[in-house]
Amino acid sequence: MTLPEEGYLLRIFVGESDLHGAQALHEWLVLKAREMGLAGATVLCGLMGFGAHSRIHTFKIERLSQDLPMIVEIVDTRDKLERHLASVDHEIPEGLATLEELAVHFYRSRKGWQLDTGSGEHTIRLDLSESDEAHLRGYEPPGYRLIASAMPIWQRRFYWSWREMTDLLNEPQRSSLAVVLRMFEEELRQADAWLDGSLDEGTLYRRVLHLPPETRAAAREKIAIALAQIAELAQAFGLEPQEQDLAATMAAAMSLSWASLCDTRSDKLRRYGDVDPRLEQALDPHVEGLADLALSLASLLRSNGESS
Repeated sequence: MTLPEEGYLLRIFVGESDLHGAQALHEWLVLKAREMGLAGATVLCGLMGFGAHSRIHTFKIERLSQDLPMIVEIVDTRDKLERHLASVDHEIPEGLATLEELAVHFYRSRKGWQLDTGSGEHTIRLDLSESDEAHLRGYEPPGYRLIASAMPIWQRRFYWSWREMTDLLNEPQRSSLAVVLRMFEEELRQADAWLDGSLDEGTLYRRVLHLPPETRAAAREKIAIALAQIAELAQAFGLEPQEQDLAATMAAAMSLSWASLCDTRSDKLRRYGDVDPRLEQALDPHVEGLADLALSLASLLRSNGESS
């Protein structure tokens, strides 16, 4: 794609918290510009500003604004930018759009490199810097070839077969990566269940989640993306799922509860202040009974887990 020397710059000012459905509005504007084949787009984040409502939005440590100014800059010819603006105008609830003429000195992108197996395998894509490209020109593992291709700047990537990725880690490294990703996956799935409305309650607790529907939807979308990336990494690096012995997990939890319960007897509560003499008779038998039950459960779960 080429640009005439007399180009135009479209600036669209929106807020960081503005959404298009479940997606950030500034992200949607960039993807829409790409979809329409415009020459290029950039998002800038402002540190301070105000708009039509005259409210100051600023980034400070003591007050992190949730609605910093976001500026989407798009460069192309005037007619293309006007068509683009007309197509997105009704999707921008509030903000500012400006169009100005500019002089285009150059518009070019360097070549991207693709490592192709020719076998249709899944590939992983990594951003390349200019020095990376120079280094990788000389790297051709057996059965692979580097292919130069003229790509738009946002598509410049290096493709690597999954088959090669498994050789990049030794076993301790693979184990460490698997543990971190596994813990993150568990947290993501728990968060997704809560966002989906799976909130339980008991005698002494009730889980609540005060988030508007659009925020829940946006969060679940990001969780889905993260889970998909974890799945890709697991496949790429040959990470296998690990069985978790729930009997052992429950036994450990009961043991911890036993210790905590023992620590709430009347004599232990003296550290929080004077204890009423009647508390020993009113509280201790119940706490000790619960502690015995916790210890009994831990022993039962542990013995059955070991026998199986």
